[in-house]
Amino acid sequence: MKVQQVYRNLIGSDVFMSESLYKSVFGVAAQDFVTNAVMATLKGDGDARVRYAKDLEKSTAVASASSTVAMERGFSFDLMSAVVALIVALAGSLALVVLFTLSSTNVSERIREMATLKVLGFTDREVHIYVNKEMLLLAFFGTLLGLPLGRVVGGMLTGVLNMSGMFFEVEVHWSSYLISAGVTMVFALIVQLFTNVVLNRIDPVSSLKSVE
Repeated sequence: MKVQQVYRNLIGSDVFMSESLYKSVFGVAAQDFVTNAVMATLKGDGDARVRYAKDLEKSTAVASASSTVAMERGFSFDLMSAVVALIVALAGSLALVVLFTLSSTNVSERIREMATLKVLGFTDREVHIYVNKEMLLLAFFGTLLGLPLGRVVGGMLTGVLNMSGMFFEVEVHWSSYLISAGVTMVFALIVQLFTNVVLNRIDPVSSLKSVE
């Protein structure tokens, strides 16, 4: 049999053929052909469709009846949603900790540089702008690099969950990218508040004292 067209289905795997093709391929006579299932597209709202399927189940002429609306309503991912929410919260906490650690390391390794700027007459505000600009640029370019890489890694992790009867399709909306980038930049701004406090505590005199 020649495949005419492939359709997209995330749950289940089926093959559809016409009645005439079935009879010719399997050698079934017209009088011996028996229809064992009917797929119907109903009108009306979802509640009406569900009620119609339940009424069919009560009929002795119907072995079973199912409604796609009822299946959609019963197909819940509450547990998966909770797991995803936990992973997102942990990822956000990790991002905040990483930004804070990098910022603290950056300032601690450049104390003499900051002290020199203060000795040369730079005010605390000017020192803040000098350091914060670097942090924001690094966070911005890191976000640009992390968004596509995150999409690739997410697709790879989700691909492991795919089964023969169920396919998990990765679909990321543009709003998710914007929210992720926005939250990252907000974290960077929050870290800057703590960094500014550390910069204000730098004493140029004591910081520049050394044997050299």
